[in-house]
Amino acid sequence: MKKLIVATALVALIGSPAFARTPPGTNPYRAFAAVTPNDAGPDVSGSPRAEALTDCAKQSRAYSEPTWADMQMHQWRSCMAERGQME
Repeated sequence: MKKLIVATALVALIGSPAFARTPPGTNPYRAFAAVTPNDAGPDVSGSPRAEALTDCAKQSRAYSEPTWADMQMHQWRSCMAERGQME
């Protein structure tokens, strides 16, 4: 009898989202269209952030991960911090 109760509760728990209703006039799939791919974002070339990203990427590439372990990430973080940018 316990197994039957547990199974019924599990089915109700898993199946309940299928019966959820969206408010009238809303389209739940519209959120997927709002996301743009990384390469389709706004043009930020020439901005201080874009310059910092380019410079810090060049500087940190001198230290490859297999040979320098955390040095590459340390270089990246310190370079971005020097320029007042978030990682």
